[in-house]
Amino acid sequence: MIKLVVGLGNPGAKFERTRHNIGVRVVEAWAKGPGASMRTLYLLPADFMNNSGKVVAAAMKKHQVKMEELLLVHDDLETSFGEVRIKEIGSAKGHNGVRSIHEMLGTQEIRRLMVGVSRPPAEIPADRYVLSKFNSEEETLLAEKVIPEAVQKIQIILTPRPLPE
Repeated sequence: MIKLVVGLGNPGAKFERTRHNIGVRVVEAWAKGPGASMRTLYLLPADFMNNSGKVVAAAMKKHQVKMEELLLVHDDLETSFGEVRIKEIGSAKGHNGVRSIHEMLGTQEIRRLMVGVSRPPAEIPADRYVLSKFNSEEETLLAEKVIPEAVQKIQIILTPRPLPE
């Protein structure tokens, strides 16, 4: 059972609507919704993405959260825009926040909900792209489809299911 849901992003108004902060936006939407669980904590780290590991490790220690009780929600360049995927294990593939968490926790076996932001155009470096804001068409799709779908997937992950007999 998941005890801690973490929305990855960078702090401050400058980063609010950027691709790198979609994890924060999804977790905020879930936490405000009727499906948010009183038994599940959520964390929106108030430190920069590259320091996410320290923040997550401290929260896990403080609240006695085991590895299998953690869910990370973050942007993913390798996934098409708008696609929402669940991943149980795997490398950070260049995502500095996920890499920081893997290093601090000493494992890649962390359940993740990845929200696709697509690869940048060839002329834009990835680090600049993830710090760019979504355009108006993307914002509409985020509001109408992507964020609600991601919130629904969090609910599915959080819903206890009976073991088959």
